[in-house]
Amino acid sequence: YPFRIEIPRADCFGLALYSRLPFEGEPVIDLGMGLPPVVIQKLALPGGQKVTFVLVHTLPPVSRGDFLTDKLIIRRLSTILRHSTDNFIVAGDFNATPFSFLYRRFVDWTGVRNVAWGRGLERSWNAQNSFQRLTLDHLFIRGTPEVVSFRRLGDIGSDHFPFLVQIALSPK
Repeated sequence: YPFRIEIPRADCFGLALYSRLPFEGEPVIDLGMGLPPVVIQKLALPGGQKVTFVLVHTLPPVSRGDFLTDKLIIRRLSTILRHSTDNFIVAGDFNATPFSFLYRRFVDWTGVRNVAWGRGLERSWNAQNSFQRLTLDHLFIRGTPEVVSFRRLGDIGSDHFPFLVQIALSPK
């Protein structure tokens, strides 16, 4: 992948974006002091279309402080999406099920669509324990992106399952 952004960290909140498509402009990485990084990067598609790709990993909500941090991340990310007319693909470990408060707020505030709706909510975490699996990882789209295919892949040694999603951009 000739285009890449890597944000290594000693904890589990490092992010990486690898692309065959060229980047346009500088990425947004920081939503504020003390918050985990995000990646917000515009990609230039053949034919002149553009899509903004967002990677996010919120904190597990194990304390009130973590919940408030996640709420701040979601609010700041939602503000960026709300004030843009770009096509968006938003992916990541939201540490929230589709029935949680922060998930519903993010969808309401941004107008994104979860690519899993209508295809079955695949439980993405805990890959090592089939009795404690939750749908925490999400891929959202907004604008002209359309899902061509969507499937959860097998265990790769992570605590999360990978997904293979093919997305096409419809002409405006």
